[in-house]
Order: sequence, then C-alpha cells, then structure tokens
Amino acid sequence: MRTLYLAFGVAITIALMPSDAKAWRDDGHIIVCHIALLELHPAARAEVARLIALDGSTQTFEEACIWADDVKYTTHRETEPWHYMSVAPGDAVVDMEDCPAERGCLLSAIELHVGILTNPGSTDNDKLEALKYLGHWIGDLHQPLHIGYMTGRGGNDNHVIWQGSALPVSPFLLNPRETNMHRVWDHEMLDDLRLQPYHYATRLWMALSDEEHSKWGGMDAVPWAQESRDIGTAIETQYFPVDPDGPRPEPLVLGPEYLQQHWPTLESRLKKAGVRLGYMLNQLLVKQ
Repeated sequence: MRTLYLAFGVAITIALMPSDAKAWRDDGHIIVCHIALLELHPAARAEVARLIALDGSTQTFEEACIWADDVKYTTHRETEPWHYMSVAPGDAVVDMEDCPAERGCLLSAIELHVGILTNPGSTDNDKLEALKYLGHWIGDLHQPLHIGYMTGRGGNDNHVIWQGSALPVSPFLLNPRETNMHRVWDHEMLDDLRLQPYHYATRLWMALSDEEHSKWGGMDAVPWAQESRDIGTAIETQYFPVDPDGPRPEPLVLGPEYLQQHWPTLESRLKKAGVRLGYMLNQLLVKQ
C-alpha cells in the first residue's frame, strides 16, 4: 500500500513538472484529445486506433488533433474560416445565422465531419480526416476567443503586455512580453504553468465526477459555443471589439492576477471539451 501511495505521489509530481511551452494548438489540443481518448468505450477506442493506423503523418490520436492547424494555410486553405466564429458585438446569442454559408465556421465544420463519420458510404480515408478534424474543432470551440467579435480577429488585434505590472517587480517573478488577447487564452496561460500535457490530462480525467460526466454529455455544439461566447464577452475577461481602421489602442497590461482569476475557467474548458469529444466519438464510432 505504501508503494501505491508513493507511485501516485510521483505521478502527480510529474504532472506538475515543466515541459516545453507550446500553444493551445499543441498542448491544449493534446489535453482535450487525451481526455477524450480516456473517455472512450473499448469499441470506440479500437475504431480510433484503426483509423489512426491508416495515417502516414501521425501515430497517435492526440497528435492527429493538431493536424488541422498545420494544413489550414497550405493544403487545406478552404478550412481556415472553420476554426472560429465571428459574432457581431451586439449579438449575445450564438446560432447558425452567425455562420456564413459561403465560408463556413466552427459549427458548420462540426456538422460536416459528424456527418462523414456517420455516413455508411464514407471511405476509411474520409473517416480518418473527419476524425482528425472533429477532434480539433471541439477543442477550438471551447477556447472562448474562437467565438470572437467580427472586428479584432478574435482578440488578435487586442494588444497585451502579458505578465506585466505597473509596479517595480523582480524580473525573476514576471516574464513580461508583448502578445495579444487571443494568444493569452490560446497559450500564454498554459505556457506559464508549463504543464506536461499527457500527465496533466490524465490528472484532470481522474478528478472528473459522475455529475460532470452526466451534465457535459451531448451532441449539440451550439450551447458549447454559447458558453465560450459568454466567457469571452464577460467584463472580467477584458476582451472588446477593435476598429481595424481606427488608432491602435494602448496595450492592456495583464499581470499574474489575471492568470489566477481565469485559470479555473480555462481548465474547465479543457475538461468539458475532452468529455464532450469523448461522448461524441462513443456515439459516432460504435455501431448501435
């Protein structure tokens, strides 16, 4: 028993050890997709493994969830608008009317790839690509600033001094750098905690309650987009529309208190995304 406690303690310590800093597009997507993989029933996990084995560019489902970012400006340029939704500043409710039919958006991309995975006529290659996309889309949907304002490019034009301070502070405490609000939520907060993504995802999954599993399941992505919209537009998030033709606003200085305040929200988004993706794949990949 003492050995078991020691091993568990070592596992938790490893989960908090530093790792190479990466973005939500890497670490965040790995965390989401690893939680989802842990959520899968044996038959669904076997189908994921079968499809991933057909992919010549990756060996794991978690790595495959990054692929959509790697190709959006190269071989699959038409998918670039599918990574986000742009909503008018005065529009508090997210729905499919916010999704341009000619370009598409996150919600239409999710519908498309859910359809491919459930279509008996889809080839294995079609299903593989749909699986990789769907894993990525559910992660993007839960990053609040991916449901952003039409102006300001989802916070990319909201300039920020991250980990800055108006007071004289030891440089060993802070690491101020110029960035933007989108990147703060995409990866700056994750970077600063320097978590090992696989261990951290396992730790989050082990702490999930039965209530969280029952509340977070489902197949309707619109309410999940609404959650992100509500977080992004909350006053305390400090995200606002930017006029691209107007003067560049002064950078917003965000110190460690911003990380302390918003980390629980970011962690919750990662957990919800993982559980919801797992639920979807259990429904989509197992023949009823």
